[in-house]
Amino acid sequence: MNQPGFLYLNEHVLTKVKQAYGDAGKGTVDELKFGPLFERIAEQLFPWCSTLTTRARYYFFTYAILQLALERTIPPDKRDPQRDRRECEAMAFKLRGPFRAHLRRFEKYLTLSLHLSGDVDGAFGKRRARRWIDVEGGRHPVGAKTYERVLSEDTRFANVIYRSGTREFNLFISASANRALMTAQLCGNPVFTSKWVAAGAKCLAEFRTLVDFWERHDDTVSNQPNARLSLAEVAEAFRYSPAKDAFAGFALSTGEAQFLYQQIQARTPYWNAVALEELGDLYADKPVTLADLAERFIGTPGHDDLEAAQHIDVVTRYWTHQYARIVAKHGACVDLDMIPPALDAIRRSRDWLDAVAATHDRFGGWKTVWPSYTNLVGDWISITERGDAAALANELMARAEAVVRERGKVAPHKRGDGDQDDELKQELDLMEGGFRADNANRLLADIAQGVCHGQPA
Repeated sequence: MNQPGFLYLNEHVLTKVKQAYGDAGKGTVDELKFGPLFERIAEQLFPWCSTLTTRARYYFFTYAILQLALERTIPPDKRDPQRDRRECEAMAFKLRGPFRAHLRRFEKYLTLSLHLSGDVDGAFGKRRARRWIDVEGGRHPVGAKTYERVLSEDTRFANVIYRSGTREFNLFISASANRALMTAQLCGNPVFTSKWVAAGAKCLAEFRTLVDFWERHDDTVSNQPNARLSLAEVAEAFRYSPAKDAFAGFALSTGEAQFLYQQIQARTPYWNAVALEELGDLYADKPVTLADLAERFIGTPGHDDLEAAQHIDVVTRYWTHQYARIVAKHGACVDLDMIPPALDAIRRSRDWLDAVAATHDRFGGWKTVWPSYTNLVGDWISITERGDAAALANELMARAEAVVRERGKVAPHKRGDGDQDDELKQELDLMEGGFRADNANRLLADIAQGVCHGQPA
């Protein structure tokens, strides 16, 4: 598909990219700072998808986690429509600790449930869960402090990552920040839109059952004898529990799939050109590329942005790939064998982007960013046309060094063997796909599967 460009945690895709590029090239993807250009076009094409989204049902998990955490933090007897809003805001500020603790626990239960159900493709925290259960043999209890957080930062939890997408899909009546949600709950106001409450009812019911099971076996919240069992013993009990039988994992019901696709069509109208019944055919046989989408949507609203995405992909992939070679070879190494076909395509795409960016009849977010890249790409084309591999390598390395210097880091081609990333960064740094296209395609493939094979809500 496209060159590495955006994060994706699907294990199959990660393996494929590792085989194609090698682990030595890890960390090189945006060192040439094409990211801002990618982000603008991604916001036009896939506003409901982020660089970390992996599975469509996480949208419903996000709703379920937030709903249950709000209920636990602020039960009905603590809600008062007559209370002054400023008083509610002050109370919400004091409750932020317990609310975050509930969120972390529920994320942990979800990850453990996915792992023990064998549904880990695209799951957050799967590496830590696998080590906790499989590698270490489940010796620790469920609430072991070593694994209190499924991921090492609050900002890496799925409910945080997916909130941007759920905002685009109108999950929240007003703001989506933790304090705003708790303030609304304390004031007795509804937090989530009624259509989401209805669409997420099945997932919320499943999640309540999961949480009830895990809380009975979590020594941080329960004093029952079961809470002193090892995680291995709890895992065995889960496999034969009603909670596991009721849990659908990442499989969308037909109703959930239909609802999500309706939200996508409302937010990105060019998808109206593909009816829900056609979605399964589009995603049936092979991965859908930017070129496939552009061809499918010719003449529809948003097609111009898809065409721009194709050209941006062409104009950036060669240089990114060459810098990855430099990092992999630990030195100035570029491949000039692919010059004729690459440069012809790059020149055509650059000319197209220059021409369209100069027009006023069509607007795309990428247009304001592209002018800062056209001269840069032009310089690299000139050097490549001279056949000066050393000069091109030097230019690419200089660009990377300038970019990472802003972040206070060392450019990948200058890192020594001892410069090891932490575990979370190793999991997230390997990037795949351009303009979020592959992430969006995965979510749409989940929806197509739900439409074709999902169970009734």
